[in-house]
Amino acid sequence: GLGDVYKRQGLLEEKILVIRSAPNFVSSCLQRKIDPPDPGATDVADYLMQRMTLWKQHAIEALDHKSDYYVIKFDKWFASKEYRQKICDDLGLFFTDNGLNTVMNFGSGSSFDRQSFNNNAQSMGVLERWKQYPDQDKLWSYIDDETCRLNQELFGDVL
Repeated sequence: GLGDVYKRQGLLEEKILVIRSAPNFVSSCLQRKIDPPDPGATDVADYLMQRMTLWKQHAIEALDHKSDYYVIKFDKWFASKEYRQKICDDLGLFFTDNGLNTVMNFGSGSSFDRQSFNNNAQSMGVLERWKQYPDQDKLWSYIDDETCRLNQELFGDVL
């Protein structure tokens, strides 16, 4: 398989876990329900309770210093060139920020901005999506005490 090819070439040595802060994750999922790019795009909001159970499992794994996963904190990755460079160094990859400002078309781009920030993605408010989501009560109903604690341990005071 492709994984074997990457391993032979020394390109795939790590299992990687990417995790986003809970409030920003929840708000982006819920936004898909408000403004879906297509009828099938609401599933991330429709199954958000299950997704939050999975988020907690990922957060616990990310906090486990004996984990087999290399953890990438999306919020920090988005904000810090030094962090992106460290990830590349740790994984033995060549660092480049080429494509950093490209908004991927997968899923029709951002749930808040679609493709409108393509070539300028660093200007999107992805670190404060939770502030942009219009129904704060609904957003916070998905974030229980355990999620808050895990989020705090992973991301510090982001709120």
